[in-house]
Amino acid sequence: HIMDDGKMSMNKISGLVSFCMKVIQGLDVTETNYETSGILYKKSDKYYLFFDETNFDDNSTTKCRIEFNHDQIRVRRDGQVIIDQTYRTTETVQGYIKTVYGQLDSQVKTHCYMLEENDTSIRLTLDYDLFVSGERSGNYKLIIQFNKEDI
Repeated sequence: HIMDDGKMSMNKISGLVSFCMKVIQGLDVTETNYETSGILYKKSDKYYLFFDETNFDDNSTTKCRIEFNHDQIRVRRDGQVIIDQTYRTTETVQGYIKTVYGQLDSQVKTHCYMLEENDTSIRLTLDYDLFVSGERSGNYKLIIQFNKEDI
């Protein structure tokens, strides 16, 4: 009889994460692009993607955990700034941002969220407006692609 945890480890996939974010704040447009290694788990109908983001300014690391299915995506970032935010296209969702200065309430209004998957890759597309403490902070366009390593 096969143990369940054996099956769980079968659902662990290593691969490459390519991260692309465009932030529009008034006339300012900032783009962040990087590639890093990641690990993808699948449990029932949900995916969990783990990867580390390096801050080029001070070489600090932010741990990123993204939970998603076709209905919603939840992004959790744990570093100098801690973020926990869920995105659903039909509604404005509350979240929070914790900095060294304290905790701020955040809200996102998601314009578009898409999950595309095939045998070799998964692509997440997210377009949202972020509000921090009630003030609109900008429009964010995010594409995260996970390419499975050759098995």
